[in-house]
Amino acid sequence: MKHVKARALLQSAIALQVKALDAVAQNSCEDILRAAELVAGSVRVIVTGVGKSAFIAQKFAASLTSIGLESRFMHPTDALHGDIGLVQGNEVLVLISKSGATEELIRLVAVEQLATVRRVLITANPLALLKRENDVLIHSPVHSEYDVDNLLPTASTTIAMAIVDLVLACVASMRESTSEVLRVTHPNGAIGRMLTTKISDLLPTLPPAPCIDISASLMDAINILHSSARGIVCGVDAEGRLEGILTDGDVRRLVQGMQDVAARSLDDVAVKTPVTVAAHTTLHAALRMMEDRASKISVLPIVEADNKLIGVVHLHDIVSANQVLPELSLLGPS
Repeated sequence: MKHVKARALLQSAIALQVKALDAVAQNSCEDILRAAELVAGSVRVIVTGVGKSAFIAQKFAASLTSIGLESRFMHPTDALHGDIGLVQGNEVLVLISKSGATEELIRLVAVEQLATVRRVLITANPLALLKRENDVLIHSPVHSEYDVDNLLPTASTTIAMAIVDLVLACVASMRESTSEVLRVTHPNGAIGRMLTTKISDLLPTLPPAPCIDISASLMDAINILHSSARGIVCGVDAEGRLEGILTDGDVRRLVQGMQDVAARSLDDVAVKTPVTVAAHTTLHAALRMMEDRASKISVLPIVEADNKLIGVVHLHDIVSANQVLPELSLLGPS
């Protein structure tokens, strides 16, 4: 078999990364939360690193900016040639270094102007020379890279990126206005469009809502459920108000429970208080309604204020919205 060594390396590399992430979960959560609290409460965040760590630092700084936190990447060499003027003394400095002993960073933190700045250090070395007594140290538990010579920055950069993303997610959760900020900071990207596009924007392209009178036979309702292929049939009254729904899953449960389907009406078995969505709801909010549940759902009836049914939206409608609304290109580059 070709590439036997590469295949073995691939499996061991994946196992190595899983082990590292498990170690983070077991040992570093409190440190990540402490770092997030420090960053979330800061006036400004300055992030620094050298080599591949610099790319991670730049990504972290840019992501913080996108959620409304003033943040800058500062290369340590540039800092010693003037960029240190960015530091006013009330910032949080985030240092990313696998060894915790990067020469450029050691020279940087020795500058008197940084003496009182609060710091977060992300490193694979818990005894890092860069660490001060009051620093928040997040251990990046990787002692070997993927390659056979243990030289290529691979496992260490992956786990460091995972850690900064965890800090970012925690910071975002601590800031109530994160979704509003993302809407403003990503006007032309997928994130912003998901936060600004509404269900009403999709309505003209959606197929008619599969519905039937709530008093109809269960068999007739199942036939509509099957023919529409939307995963749902809606039971309505004479004025078109939603009275209940039946889904594919409901039918499976009825059959598994040996229910006499032929003798029942839709009204007998319909879910009378389904989760519904209003036309003014954003696509992002609709997705959250589908997913933030113990039992996920993939389709929502769309109703007006008087509970009148005006359509149904499926998860696939939202995912494929870049074809339905090409001018929005929902799945295009952010």
